[in-house]
Amino acid sequence: MRVVPVSPLGTSGLVDTLRRNLLPTSKGTHVTVQGHRAVEDIGNCSTPSGACPGKVGSLLVLDGPTIYWVFTEGLDASSTQRVLDSLHIDG
Repeated sequence: MRVVPVSPLGTSGLVDTLRRNLLPTSKGTHVTVQGHRAVEDIGNCSTPSGACPGKVGSLLVLDGPTIYWVFTEGLDASSTQRVLDSLHIDG
């Protein structure tokens, strides 16, 4: 699992763009994480040379000027979901 907090964001324009464009139009599932808008997606693992074992999971959460991104690869579907569900934002 990788969790990437970016705070404070270098420009508020990126957060605004994500709020307006990415979250409302994402192909992922719209979820709420501790009251924050988020997008979650789990798909089959693939590379330019073909399929790979397991799933790829991604969770993007906006918390004011902070973006949290959780990314997993190579786990089975239930393990991927457990990792994405494990994010806890302090504060």
